[in-house]
Amino acid sequence: MIPMLRLGPLVALLIGLLAGPTSAQSPAQDRADALGIGINVSWLEQYWLGTPDLSTAPLWAAEFARIAEFGFQHVRLPIVFDVYADTEPPYTIDPAIWAVVDDVVATTRDLGLMLVLDNHHGRLEDTNFEEELPRHVAILAQLAERYADTDPDRVLLELYNEPHDLSNERWHTFLRAAIDTMRQAAPTHTLVYGGINYNGVEGLELLDPTLDDNVVYALHIYDPLIFTHQGAGWVQPEAATTGIPFPYDAATMPPLAAEAVGTDAEFLYAAYPEQGTPAYVRGRVERAVAWAQTHAVPVWLGEFGTLKFFADNESRVIYTQTLVDAARDTGMSYAYWEWNEGFGVFDGPPTLPMNVDDANERLLSALGVTVVSEEGATPPVAAGLQVYPNPSAGRLVLEGERLERGGVFDVLGRQVATFNARGAARFEVTLPSTPGVYVLRVATADGTTTQRVVRQ
Repeated sequence: MIPMLRLGPLVALLIGLLAGPTSAQSPAQDRADALGIGINVSWLEQYWLGTPDLSTAPLWAAEFARIAEFGFQHVRLPIVFDVYADTEPPYTIDPAIWAVVDDVVATTRDLGLMLVLDNHHGRLEDTNFEEELPRHVAILAQLAERYADTDPDRVLLELYNEPHDLSNERWHTFLRAAIDTMRQAAPTHTLVYGGINYNGVEGLELLDPTLDDNVVYALHIYDPLIFTHQGAGWVQPEAATTGIPFPYDAATMPPLAAEAVGTDAEFLYAAYPEQGTPAYVRGRVERAVAWAQTHAVPVWLGEFGTLKFFADNESRVIYTQTLVDAARDTGMSYAYWEWNEGFGVFDGPPTLPMNVDDANERLLSALGVTVVSEEGATPPVAAGLQVYPNPSAGRLVLEGERLERGGVFDVLGRQVATFNARGAARFEVTLPSTPGVYVLRVATADGTTTQRVVRQ
């Protein structure tokens, strides 16, 4: 985000609808595909509130279990290590934050969720670059060392969120130093980063894709800002006008807020008839995909969302669905911003644990997941999906409308196979060689379903 900016154990372990491509792809592409549908959990990035008391950090296992139960496949955990690190060499990070992050790593692992550990925000700017460079590289060195022994197929390391007020040349100087340092501890983990100007598509296009061959490139889309951030106190006067619909509708478009008159906000307002359209928003995704295809590298939509206080829910849903459809159509995994704060998927206050009754079901449905009640409802069966033969000698045939990502899990909930049918009507899945009972989870155009299958 632009800076200020009851569970059945088997169900929890099974939720991990992950993609798995062919062996010809790079590890980064494999992992980018496997990320699937994600959510940002923003409890450790609220640096504007000061350093929180980590003894009461609300990173509850039950909340992550609910994230998994709803059908999210990965979590992006933004952490402002900057506020937990010493300002003098060797820039040691407070052990208290490691204890909290360690719990998240273990919890998401046990739930079958992939995890992006995001070094969220810092002090790197053109005005202080030389002084801050060694500190921020040291922070990443500690991150890489701490989680070098985690499964590189499950844990990704994000270098720095939304660089801004920083030239592209200096950004690449930082990237080279950070990559060289992190690779000493974590040579096989996939690294994640985007470009200058808040991880936007323009910054993405300025990146040198040859710095490392195991990178997932991050893309953030909040365009048009005048809609997604309307009413945001930290984006003024650009966000001063509220009640803006999506798509643009001349009949319901509010007048420009008085405090925005005579400012740059007028340009955003004047451009909204063109930019406040599904075609424009899709074009942002397609432009990023074109860059990725040119360089044969993966891009992941790591943030998108709409502040919920002033945008009507119908507009939020349409905007979300537009980006989700664009991402799916181009084979891109995505993570919504955010779980339970101002851009969240709950309509109630951001208290934990979140009240399922406050879940914004239409928004969650647009994201491709399903609200599960406190009692732990079973995910709906996708209409028309056929799985055969069952029992199987090793190959399953799936038939249905627009088959998407899926996974196979053993009886302990461990993921043993993944696939990405990419919208096909028929797809074959290879089961593990060990005979036994497995669980197949697959998303189609009609929803997500879990089915018991037997390997003979």
